[in-house]
Amino acid sequence: LYRGVSADRHESAVSLMRDMGLEENQDRRFGAVSQGEQRMVLLARALIKQPLLLILDEPCQGLDANHRRQILQTVDALGRRQQASIIYVTHEPEELPPVINHAIQLDRGRIVRKGRWPWC
Repeated sequence: LYRGVSADRHESAVSLMRDMGLEENQDRRFGAVSQGEQRMVLLARALIKQPLLLILDEPCQGLDANHRRQILQTVDALGRRQQASIIYVTHEPEELPPVINHAIQLDRGRIVRKGRWPWC
């Protein structure tokens, strides 16, 4: 937990922060940045390990339009360039990033619709 990071890992983190527009916050405490920036930092923390599966539960909830757009663009880019599978949970289907191509709609815990997204 308290070990230093290698130069390669540090450069990867700086590069990811730059790609996500977070470089100006790299020396700020987590609690000192906005809610939208916190979400971006949490997403960056998940992405740094290049996961094969990324599970996002309401990642845009409560965000302003700018941070919502940033999150959606980041998730879409990740899905297009990596071999990551993405599970994206939302109550707002219009916020699904374009890379999402299959969906399951639930009603009170039961599947009411599933298949290719957007629904045909």
